[in-house]
Amino acid sequence: TAGKMLAQTDWKVVRAAEGIKPADQATLDFRAAIRAHSDALETAIAGCTSVEQLIDVVSNQDWPKE
Repeated sequence: TAGKMLAQTDWKVVRAAEGIKPADQATLDFRAAIRAHSDALETAIAGCTSVEQLIDVVSNQDWPKE
């Protein structure tokens, strides 16, 4: 999910890396929020000790909105 969400703005980051036009701060903040949320979900999934806990984590992902 994170990869698909980041892919939508990859072109802005590539354009900035190539020195064409800087990426706007809102895009950078959104991308950082996606990565942070993904990291938190991975940690939560790794900490699950039951199927019920895993179902709860996966069912309540609540990804950041642009």
